[in-house]
Amino acid sequence: GGRIAVSDLTPSPDKSAAFDAIELLRDPSHAHALTLDELRALGAGLGLEEIEARAHRTEMPIEPVLAASRPPPGMLEHLRRLYHCDAASGADSLGMGARLKDGAVWAAYPMSQLVWRR
Repeated sequence: GGRIAVSDLTPSPDKSAAFDAIELLRDPSHAHALTLDELRALGAGLGLEEIEARAHRTEMPIEPVLAASRPPPGMLEHLRRLYHCDAASGADSLGMGARLKDGAVWAAYPMSQLVWRR
């Protein structure tokens, strides 16, 4: 009768590979950010009943994210360029809704919350 709630990054399936690639550059311990469907399948595979799912984006400037990151030496400037190029192009090729706001790069991270019943 218990409930399990999960909140995590959930890139869209078509952006998942690019999202994982840049996250791996930013944080070498990153493995894979599950898509919403992959997260749902994880719960279903454990025999959990999904009772709620919500998706939204969490918007924040990229600099505090980079400040808390541990990329390999020399990678920080490369990451800044990648984020800036994606934001300037408007293509959202990294799957995080990067955009320029007041001269800074902001990201709108795709997030999902799922609640299951056991």
